[in-house]
Amino acid sequence: MILLDAFRLHALHDSGNIIMRMVTGDALTYREAWNVSELLGAHLIERSEGGELSRSEPIAVFGSVHPLVLSCCFACAKSGHPYRRIDDSLPGAIEETQQFALVLAASTDILAPELEAQGVRLLDAHRIRTYIVPGMTDDFSCGCGMQDCTHGPFLQECSPTAWLADDEIFAIESDHAITVSEHDIWLVNALEGRQSTAATLPPFSLFPNLADPFLAALIAQGKEVPHRPCE
Repeated sequence: MILLDAFRLHALHDSGNIIMRMVTGDALTYREAWNVSELLGAHLIERSEGGELSRSEPIAVFGSVHPLVLSCCFACAKSGHPYRRIDDSLPGAIEETQQFALVLAASTDILAPELEAQGVRLLDAHRIRTYIVPGMTDDFSCGCGMQDCTHGPFLQECSPTAWLADDEIFAIESDHAITVSEHDIWLVNALEGRQSTAATLPPFSLFPNLADPFLAALIAQGKEVPHRPCE
């Protein structure tokens, strides 16, 4: 998958670059976003191996405008699952999550007890982020090859063989299922500035959303995703 390959390179070599920040100023770097997605993805793979999930079973990514939404979406792609974005601020959001075997929650603003009371199985991306600290173990070295590297850990928990590929579904947007191959084509067109691409896209109502090739193009280039309010 073109986007995952580019994300990995920027997380490894441009570790301090900001991928997205909140209005409050809290920022998430490419390295942090990668590491959170690795740990979340590893959880999903473990649950699949344990029989709780099947490959290609959709996962809900629950949250509003928060940088960790990106990590949640990437975690799904790394573990072989399409994702469906659900905005926690919209009516009926909690009820919609009940359609999914598992929910990745992107921020601490979400009322986890309320979700769990409805029988929703939840993974909290914010909590996962707190587990990642410099010098975790020697097994979590950066991997950049520089002597006396201070970049912090670069986690590699999800084998690329588990990544979504080809005609597998990457994201579910409204009534449209977006495959990896389809997204790769859209992304290349967006990177090459082909404006006609926009006419072929479904409406992307939620932000941020990796399925949007123009947002994905920013990440593929190692740029910061600008913050904007939900529409």
